[in-house]
Amino acid sequence: MQVHQVMASEFQACLEDANLDRAAAILWEHDYGAVPVLDPEGRLVGILSERAVLGAAATQPLPLWDLPLQKYLIRDVEACHAGDDLLRALTLMTKQRVRRLPVIDDEGFVTGVVGVGDILAQAQPGGALTDRDVIRVLQDRIHAQKLPAGAVLCGWEHQ
Repeated sequence: MQVHQVMASEFQACLEDANLDRAAAILWEHDYGAVPVLDPEGRLVGILSERAVLGAAATQPLPLWDLPLQKYLIRDVEACHAGDDLLRALTLMTKQRVRRLPVIDDEGFVTGVVGVGDILAQAQPGGALTDRDVIRVLQDRIHAQKLPAGAVLCGWEHQ
């Protein structure tokens, strides 16, 4: 199954010249943990996380409407493509420790967003993914973190 089959084509985003108040409103109103940030043409520039907004609000003496979004956005973001399979998207999510990924076309324009829930719903009986597929992605990520032998994580012992 491919990303385009489960992604949301309608989504909220911020332009890179916005201030944090606009991003905070989108995060709150749509219950997002992060919002894609776009250039004026609609290409992906980065992601702004809820955590970054909260950190700015807690540490800066200025109101959010006086804080430029660009200062707090994460620019080094890997996105997926509509034609990617769901396991690739899930792998990118676990690698970046995010629950939502922007979906871009070959020119970098954002065409949608896919969430971990959209993907894991396919691991249900009759879905496109098996439980083994999901577990393999998570195990691969754990191995990539180079945990010490004998470490126990959620009942799974690292060998």
